[in-house]
Amino acid sequence: MIQVRGRALELVARVVEEKGTAAGERVPIVEFCASRCDDAASARAALRCARSIVAAADDDDDDVVAIAAASVFGMHVPAHAQRTRQEAWELIRVVIPRLACSAGDIAACVEGEKDPRCLARALRCCAMVSTPKEEDARVIFEAVSPYFPINFRAPDREPPDNGGAVTPSELRLALRRALCADEWRAVLAVDLACRRCEDEEEDDDAEELDEALALMARAAERASPESLGASATRLGTTLAVGKGRGREATFDALERVVSRCAAEGCFGAFAAGILDHLAAELDEFDTVSGRFATRAMIAIAKAGGYGAWRVVFVRFGPRMMARAPDPMALRALVDLLEARDPAVSTRGTPPLFGESTIRRLALAPADARDVGLLKTRGLAAIVDLLEDATVLEALAATAVWASRFPADGQRAASKAASKKPRLALEAAAGCEDVFALSALAGSPLVFRSDKYAAALVAEASSSSSSSSSSSSPSRGAPTIAEAIATALEAAREVDSAIDDTFCGVLAPALADYLDTDETFLATCRASARRSSNPSDLAKFAVDRYLETRRGEKLVDAALSEAGDDFFDTPRGSLDGPLAAALADDDATLLLRAPRARLRLDFSDPFSPRWLAAAKTVVARLDLAAEYLDGVVADVTAALRRGDSRAADALDHILAAPDLASASIFWRQRLYARLAPSLLELATDAAARALFALARAVPRSAILQHADRLLDLSLRRRRDGVVLLHVLLDDAATLAALQEDSSRLDRALSDLLTVLSDDPNPRLRVDALRCLRKLAPPVDRRRRRRRLARGETLSRALDDPVREVRLLAAAVRNDWLSLNSSGGAFGAT
Repeated sequence: MIQVRGRALELVARVVEEKGTAAGERVPIVEFCASRCDDAASARAALRCARSIVAAADDDDDDVVAIAAASVFGMHVPAHAQRTRQEAWELIRVVIPRLACSAGDIAACVEGEKDPRCLARALRCCAMVSTPKEEDARVIFEAVSPYFPINFRAPDREPPDNGGAVTPSELRLALRRALCADEWRAVLAVDLACRRCEDEEEDDDAEELDEALALMARAAERASPESLGASATRLGTTLAVGKGRGREATFDALERVVSRCAAEGCFGAFAAGILDHLAAELDEFDTVSGRFATRAMIAIAKAGGYGAWRVVFVRFGPRMMARAPDPMALRALVDLLEARDPAVSTRGTPPLFGESTIRRLALAPADARDVGLLKTRGLAAIVDLLEDATVLEALAATAVWASRFPADGQRAASKAASKKPRLALEAAAGCEDVFALSALAGSPLVFRSDKYAAALVAEASSSSSSSSSSSSPSRGAPTIAEAIATALEAAREVDSAIDDTFCGVLAPALADYLDTDETFLATCRASARRSSNPSDLAKFAVDRYLETRRGEKLVDAALSEAGDDFFDTPRGSLDGPLAAALADDDATLLLRAPRARLRLDFSDPFSPRWLAAAKTVVARLDLAAEYLDGVVADVTAALRRGDSRAADALDHILAAPDLASASIFWRQRLYARLAPSLLELATDAAARALFALARAVPRSAILQHADRLLDLSLRRRRDGVVLLHVLLDDAATLAALQEDSSRLDRALSDLLTVLSDDPNPRLRVDALRCLRKLAPPVDRRRRRRRLARGETLSRALDDPVREVRLLAAAVRNDWLSLNSSGGAFGAT
């Protein structure tokens, strides 16, 4: 009788969910559900029914919501079974937005909850509850705070009817939201998190400390400005000396707390709690405590804006300046200088303490290459602080020292010069070295100056004469080109109208003596290719000049007898110089150059050079037909001999990344040219090549050969499964196979063999998909039930791969069930 009551109310709940209720029926049904909430057998169904009605109720159905709320809050939720409690929280979730719920009622429902699925729902509801009064917030907080920190570990395998699996991260996030849902609870959460980080009796559990730090950051962001100001000093002290110091979560929490304190004007109180503790450890740069103090100092300066940066710099800058000859102290100083927000202007701010010391340090000579790099970054960072051309002169001089490291030195120098173009021009007046001028050329005024152009031409001439007398290129050539390219990029960010005429003079001067591939690419970057005026005659002249010089050198080098040196794998790299030379801008070289000159005679098929060239000529439809004819002839001849390298080469060409200018139909074109010949060949290599082609093209492209490909798939049991799966997507091919008993029996036998013996799970998955598509209609299913009852399918049902198990169950259902619609058509 108990089960009957429960099932009857389940039926009512399902009808209400699917059919809905009329406005006049809602109150009586909800009242009936409320009367059944005390019955353990039917309480769950009653709550489910009430939830469906409340969710569909109109805005003026206040009586319905009130009755539902009274029923769930009056049933003593903790005393019921897990699934009933789960439904109770689902009902509370839809009631909260419609009705002002009592904090005491919510807390009473949470009491003693231990099931993670119910707890997750309870915490979400607690986060939704509005607590405008401090006493209400304290009631909710005291109800959920005992769960902090979360110690839940998800089981290896959830029960089948678990109502939705819950992960520890979801629980932790729900708890943080419930503890910090409003400013009243946020104040209590700050105290809770700080106590956990300060408590010496607690274990140093890493996850719990991370959770406490995350709660601290969220609570600080949610707290009111007044309460945050009162807690700022304690927050700083806890982050500086708490048990969580040194962890990544500490720095994340530190940045979030600093950002919030700076925004609310209480950074001074926060700094009072943390800077004194960091100062005691900052001198020991090479210790764990010193590294933590340095990183925390940088995080504070970066997250708090210019005001926080200035406070930190005034406090710690002089100490690091005094130890600046030490590379670690210098690195810390440079990191602090770079932490300042470059978008904030310092004009009109009070003079920075220690400006004379900064200037003396900046102008001191660099005596080591790594120190030179650090000084380059530091000088670039203080260009905005010191309105002085001598700083930029020092920057240019240091960039010369660091010229072997353009990634750091030149880029930092060019960016700094672009910020202060007139100061850079003043500094350039005292510079003669081409590296120094390149460091300042981030300023458009320097980049366009006659002095810079003359220095580049003079450098090019001297390097050209020196390289002609020696077998090796100039050592400074690559760095010069990279420096120019970096300077050009920085200058264009400030002034997009950099003169193309200047680039027209610059590019030939560089290209005359730069003989390495890297410098050719850098020269192209430094040319007018990026100009916003594509019709400029100077740009056109530069493009034509560079196309000839770069194209001839790269093609000749890549296709010469020693060209294999450009490929870094046995199969070849299509990102090498050949692909660059034959793509996009240089395609005209291939079109107009004789085939013999380019050595594309395929005398060594399937070598790295052949693969790169074949990929290029196959993928571009605008090239001469003779190149594609050469690829097709080489592949066909090799497959006729049974050479398996041809199948590997074809697979490599199909799988390699496309060129930027490749046609979207090049695979279909290759299939149309090769498929007829491959179908006539009886070798294994030809079959492999044909399968690779057929898998690479759309299904519509292979339907004209569907019947012959089907026979080939049945002959090639293992290799043919993937292609058979594609062919069976066509309704006509599937119907023809089902009508031919002999071919159908052979296909079923082959598929079951693959399913039984093949170790590759992807092939087993494809075999099961084919079996689903081959499921016979109802009237002929009894003849083939034995195929689905065999030992092979039984083993598939216990396969370690989950996808195989699911598909095996679907195959068993399709082949054994007599009342399903069945049929392979549309099965996936």
